[in-house]
Amino acid sequence: MKPRCFMGVLVFTILGTSSLMGQTAVRLQFEIVKNGTLVAAPEVTVASGAEGSMTVEDVGRISFTPTLRSSDTVAVDFVIDSGGKHLQPRLVLGSEPGSMSWKSNTGGDAFVIRVRWSR
Repeated sequence: MKPRCFMGVLVFTILGTSSLMGQTAVRLQFEIVKNGTLVAAPEVTVASGAEGSMTVEDVGRISFTPTLRSSDTVAVDFVIDSGGKHLQPRLVLGSEPGSMSWKSNTGGDAFVIRVRWSR
């Protein structure tokens, strides 16, 4: 397998620093794309109901809160500040990945986030 080289910097934090012990951990795999180029592909584990966030250079800040809805679905609430926009979408994930896309205010940049829940 060839190593991937990503341009930019990814900063990841988990807020609500309570221990994952005693809480259900949710593992999410992200692919963040700008103008057709994969710029980051982090895999993160966050307690259900806790907020995680990442800042991706030249993309923006992406905060997310996963909440288990059942044994086979998880809802992920996002707060995204990117391309001059403030977005608050929700994805409900099961066995299939989810995705969202948007363009910058000027229309010059196109962004896509794909998310897969790893059980």
